[in-house]
Amino acid sequence: MGGTTRARLGAALAVDDIWSALFVLAEEEPADLPAAVEARYAQAPKGERRHLAWLLRCAGGAIRRFCAC
Repeated sequence: MGGTTRARLGAALAVDDIWSALFVLAEEEPADLPAAVEARYAQAPKGERRHLAWLLRCAGGAIRRFCAC
């Protein structure tokens, strides 16, 4: 999957099989994934927020970086 993480996240949320697309993105674990999810979450409808929350939970290393103080 090419492009920026935000563009890849948008594309993953637009396909018919959202869960599979998000799983691939979580497996690739781009460094800026938490920031991309956070930016998208702020304006996402309720159904999309469920997918975004799942993505953050699945991206173990990324979520640890996101929560580090």
